[in-house]
Amino acid sequence: MGRLVITPDDDSYNINSPTFLVYDSVSKELVHTCSKLEELNAIEMTGQGRPTFRPYGIASDENYLYVVSHNKLGRFSKETYEFLGLVDIPLFVNTHKIMCYKGSIYVTNTSNNTIGIHDLENRTHKFFDVRTFELTSDVATPVNAESHDTTHVNSLYADGSKIYFSLNNLNKQSSQLGYFDADTFKSEIVAEAGLRTHGVQVLNNKLYSLSSGTGEIIEVDLNTKDVALYKVVNSAKTYLRGLDVLDGNLVFCGSNTYSEERTIYMNNCFVAQFDVKAKVLININAAYIIADMKVLG
Repeated sequence: MGRLVITPDDDSYNINSPTFLVYDSVSKELVHTCSKLEELNAIEMTGQGRPTFRPYGIASDENYLYVVSHNKLGRFSKETYEFLGLVDIPLFVNTHKIMCYKGSIYVTNTSNNTIGIHDLENRTHKFFDVRTFELTSDVATPVNAESHDTTHVNSLYADGSKIYFSLNNLNKQSSQLGYFDADTFKSEIVAEAGLRTHGVQVLNNKLYSLSSGTGEIIEVDLNTKDVALYKVVNSAKTYLRGLDVLDGNLVFCGSNTYSEERTIYMNNCFVAQFDVKAKVLININAAYIIADMKVLG
């Protein structure tokens, strides 16, 4: 049981989508719509390769819900969804997923190949470079979404002290799934699998991700490093984004694949559960093109 928070993706389709939607996971009904907030409209990003209003990553801690749009991180009440203001941390164009972990907000800076680590109480800021596995206090500010992006790091998940991440790799090679230790920064690439991956989760000692380029769920046995792939959608029309755990199973989003004709397959936008034992799907219909999804308790 829980709530599903979804950030719809306008992404040049001019749908005038809201900031986020909240669905009840049991009734499957839409229970809240947060209308478009100008506070998350990063007009200074005009001409940098993405719409200036692009709510994407979602995170939560004990009290708050967070939604990020480029360099704008919004804080909301976790219960009423009231907008409570912006959080001031270093952010860049095309920010993807975010995560709360031990008082810090972790951010995938997709446009410059780093994961930002921002301690909200002590006001410290560090950056983990996913290419070199090195920690730095200073990173390049990209001139647009593509100028520095080579790995397209886009996802985060904490399992103990291990911070798992996904390197999408922009269809140039197989995607990579890895982790670094939040305390020691020991790092490892666990598996190379799939294309244009989104999302990482650990469940029953198995690492999961979405192979958006092939329409498959990736399953990596963390003991043996064996990889299994499960076809769930037709990638020609449906693009996988958003991955979480609900009632002991995976829950993920099917969204619109960007065709050359920019066709909007709205009926392909949905939330589905994947039974990790039976390997079957349970659909929950959802509206709009989907950027990300988070389960709230």
